[in-house]
Amino acid sequence: MYGKNRYDKIFAVYLQKILYETRTKGVIMAKEIYLAGGCYWGVQHYLDGLKGVKETTVGFANGRKDLPDPTYEQVRGGDTGYTETVKVVYDPSVLPLRALLRLFYQIIDPTLVDRQGADVGHNYRTGVYAADEFDLPDIYASLIELQNQTQGKVAVEWGMLQNFYPAGEAHQKYLEKNPAGYCHVPVGKMQWIRTVDPKDYSDPFGAGLRSSSAIFLGSSVTYGAASGGIAFPEFLCMNDGLITIKEAVSGTTLVDNGPDSYIARMKKIYREFPADVFVCQLSTNDATRKLPLADIRSALETILAFARDTFHCPVVFYTNPRFDSKEYAAMVDCLTQLVEEANKDGSGLPVYILDFWNNEVFSKLSQQTLKAWMADPIHPTMAGYQGWWTPVFGAFLEGVVKKGASK
Repeated sequence: MYGKNRYDKIFAVYLQKILYETRTKGVIMAKEIYLAGGCYWGVQHYLDGLKGVKETTVGFANGRKDLPDPTYEQVRGGDTGYTETVKVVYDPSVLPLRALLRLFYQIIDPTLVDRQGADVGHNYRTGVYAADEFDLPDIYASLIELQNQTQGKVAVEWGMLQNFYPAGEAHQKYLEKNPAGYCHVPVGKMQWIRTVDPKDYSDPFGAGLRSSSAIFLGSSVTYGAASGGIAFPEFLCMNDGLITIKEAVSGTTLVDNGPDSYIARMKKIYREFPADVFVCQLSTNDATRKLPLADIRSALETILAFARDTFHCPVVFYTNPRFDSKEYAAMVDCLTQLVEEANKDGSGLPVYILDFWNNEVFSKLSQQTLKAWMADPIHPTMAGYQGWWTPVFGAFLEGVVKKGASK
């Protein structure tokens, strides 16, 4: 980290990391995740060969609530809403969720809709369904990472598990009982998975950012107002080796209305810093102070132009998760329009939005989870930065930096 008290902050992040790992290591010996990857016979047989998987069950997930416990024939032949799914019980100390998901993606075509292999229908759609809300950030980050590696749009459904019913006994461990039975997963993959060490797939999301550099401009959320001044830039520095400048002051606005505004502080950033990406928070303070939308738009344009002209790198704006503010909703719409226009201006420097505001899954988190991750509707806790914001930012920024480096 560049900037004031950088060594103290890195040490504080390191202590938080040790405490977090000490609290979690060896405590949770089994977790559940539900994976839909086409015909469940092959998916189950593949996952059964993976070190750290303790138990699997095939069944049907996330279907119509008025049709509990459907039969195989009903799901295959009707409009039930269910998809063939494998319930996976795994040991996270051996097989972290991020490794499990990366290895699951090895056997699906994530761009296909309602189809895998020779199997066609809504019951063969791909999906990742969490039994624990605290797994949602890793799922989302894994799909961002997958999109970064995939040509075409990733169509994997994700979110919380709504319901799951085991299939009949004849379908459980089907390929063990019928070795010559139908399977859309290649034999080579079945053999390969038995040789895999999950540690080789367990890097944190954003590990590819090592030695890359980023500038973060923002207010209280970027600063870490509810976590002692430690936020996702510090965790990205500690976990992923990202070199950063963090220019963040709580209570400040995009609109240039004083010496601490975004624009005023932006102009003081070291201009020779070799930034690979410039990240700007869409401040909530402009909304709470009800500043004119035209002035906010002008400030965003100024920040975007300065970042492009000075640092010659991609720009990422990020929004807050939903809170009760029609003014902020209007700001998000304004930003979306600006980014669309900027990406058509021929500059060659892309602009992105990491949009928490319009993320439907995160907008439906339970109050219990929000209490752990958010100190209030706007400000994340230390746990929120570590468990939610950092993996998502890591995966997202890694994709932005890699795209920039490939040009």
